[in-house]
Amino acid sequence: MAVEIQINGTALNPQPREANWESITQGGKVNGTDALGAYSVLVLRSPPARGGTANFNWTSFENSSLTSIQAFPKGQSMKTGTATTYSAGVVTSPIAVRMQPGDIIQSELTVRIVV
Repeated sequence: MAVEIQINGTALNPQPREANWESITQGGKVNGTDALGAYSVLVLRSPPARGGTANFNWTSFENSSLTSIQAFPKGQSMKTGTATTYSAGVVTSPIAVRMQPGDIIQSELTVRIVV
């Protein structure tokens, strides 16, 4: 059974086509080595669409501090993982929108989570 991605207790509509934990380096140390940031990054990518945003609720959560996100832990996937709720230090970036040939739109929401 797939994990349903929820933000602040509300299911994302549409559910992401793909969700991936990404390694990220935030900042750098004075000695020139990279310092790891406190946040882990989860990137949510929407299914391709041809416009029409009547049911698209991702914009309600962009660029803000969140109460919680239900996702899957690192090392698991959206399709085979277990639902885990994160509620400490959850923030989102603005939604990135990609236009592809044929008027196909794909959205990407980056979520930073203190794990």
